Amino acid sequence: MTRNLSVALCNRKGWDLNLDLPSECRQELEFWLKSLHSLPNVKLTPISEIPEKIMFSDASSYAAAGFTLERNTKIVHYMWKDDEKNKSSTWRELKTIFLVLKGLGSDLSGKLVKIYTDNQNVVRIACKGSMKMELHQLSLEVLGFCVAHSIRLELAWIPRDLNAYADELSKIFDFDDWEVFLRFSELSKLKVKNISFHELHMSVHIEGSKTDVYRRGNNVLIARTSKDTCPVYWLKLYLDLAGISKSPEDFIFRSIRYFKSSDSYKLCSCNRPISYTRARELLRDALASVGLDTKCFGLHSLRSGGATSAAENNVSDRLLKLHGRWKSDLSRDNYIKDSTSNQLSVTKKLNI
Repeated sequence: MTRNLSVALCNRKGWDLNLDLPSECRQELEFWLKSLHSLPNVKLTPISEIPEKIMFSDASSYAAAGFTLERNTKIVHYMWKDDEKNKSSTWRELKTIFLVLKGLGSDLSGKLVKIYTDNQNVVRIACKGSMKMELHQLSLEVLGFCVAHSIRLELAWIPRDLNAYADELSKIFDFDDWEVFLRFSELSKLKVKNISFHELHMSVHIEGSKTDVYRRGNNVLIARTSKDTCPVYWLKLYLDLAGISKSPEDFIFRSIRYFKSSDSYKLCSCNRPISYTRARELLRDALASVGLDTKCFGLHSLRSGGATSAAENNVSDRLLKLHGRWKSDLSRDNYIKDSTSNQLSVTKKLNI
């Protein structure tokens, strides 16, 4: 990273004149001074190595996403803030590389990581820097993160049609709104050991479901958001307030008792999951408190609402079926309730 130094040297007025270095040049010198001893060795004649981690990334106008190519796929998803939405597509693609690395940093430390992107400028800028300070600074952040975590990073360009999955993930609006689609049988069996929190997301491991006949389990990643309704924030707060985070075998959702003397609720000491009947009562009480007809709703309404929201936000059928863990298209479609506007759009498109 000596792009600004090279420009300053080429633009000097005389060979033997003193050169007044601008701040950008001093930053590059400081980077090499601090990082040279910790940078990985690079062979003058590179020997082809097989990457230990392969990842794909992409960015849309409202989200960034990436995933690992492995048996237990890990997904990173990030919703752009308002100011980030106005950045150039190259900035968003390069920022996505940084966010994907940061989101999976603990899994990538000390490894050779190869990331595929469909933006050729990103590959060039990450390797050589940029004359645009905003992009150059971002490339330094990527390099600095890799140095700090001993990650050897390779970037490669691929055509957009070969990056379809990452492209679909980046076009999901509000990833956390639809990602889980938990059945009550899955939700009630969740234990502390099934939840892990990370900087950009949390991971939920579903040990088994009615469509998982081989009990291989399924990992679901839910992104942190800056909204008041962020599910990661509220689950973390719930675990802390309830004091559930001590034993890995503790069920997350279980019965509570009301203590009149202290006017407070506490979890029952017995480690048993909450019953279906009680969970349905709590849901209906909450719906009644906001004036809704409780007869029209049940626990499956939550799963149906998530699927409907995903469909209305143009999530592909394949992704929706995968993350909802539906075995057939028919079972998936039964959960989706088309809005009135969507139903009327059929007639409108016929131009009659």
